[in-house]
Amino acid sequence: MSPLPSDMEESFARSLLDQEGVVPDGLTSYSEPVPQTRFNIYRNNVHVSLIDMMAAKFPVVLKLVGEEFFRGLARVYIRAEPPKSALTLEYGAGFPGFLEDFEHVQDVPYLADVARLEWLRLEAYNAADREPLSPEELALIDHDRLGETRFQLHPSLRTLRSDYPVMSIWEANMQDGDLSEIDMAGGGEEVLIVRPGLDVEILKMPSASCDFVRDLGSGISLHEANARALDANEGFDLQLVLSGLIRCGVFTGFSN
Repeated sequence: MSPLPSDMEESFARSLLDQEGVVPDGLTSYSEPVPQTRFNIYRNNVHVSLIDMMAAKFPVVLKLVGEEFFRGLARVYIRAEPPKSALTLEYGAGFPGFLEDFEHVQDVPYLADVARLEWLRLEAYNAADREPLSPEELALIDHDRLGETRFQLHPSLRTLRSDYPVMSIWEANMQDGDLSEIDMAGGGEEVLIVRPGLDVEILKMPSASCDFVRDLGSGISLHEANARALDANEGFDLQLVLSGLIRCGVFTGFSN
């Protein structure tokens, strides 16, 4: 009995992503009954395309480990976590977690968080559009009820809290800076990523800001979010953080 089309497609996909795999059943060509050479070329092209896509999505990770190592690393990742969807936009989400567990990059402990920052930046870039509130619109909030205000946040908003100076590392590599000038033992960084217009904005935030923003996004009031942030860090500066959020176009609506 000939294999069903769905079985053939599944076999074809498995063989494409398995570099040691054989030609899938039912595949022939005009020149040879088992087109191993032609299929190997096609399979290699698929892998190269996926690796190139990973390099485009994680340029700073590539720079940190070098192109040759990155391409080998990406090949291992593709084999471990092959694409499950035709939407290449979604592929690579598991790469930061993969790096966290990959034994050959354990001497670069911040690498996974750099990959997370790059992935969150991509997510923000591709998120839904929404017009942020202007400072003038925010000024309409009744000052006496400011603490009761609940904010709607931009759909592109992402936050990252790292034990390493992740944004400083990312910036240094994007601007051809010197990593030796970064104090790797100086503590972690909190980062906010948002795309209020055409460009993705990345902002280094004070301590406790990530949880503060997440709390606002969950729908709790400004007063309660501020109280939680102060419990986590008594030096939390609400005015400083709010001004940064307004400047980056984080707020899209409010109620009180």
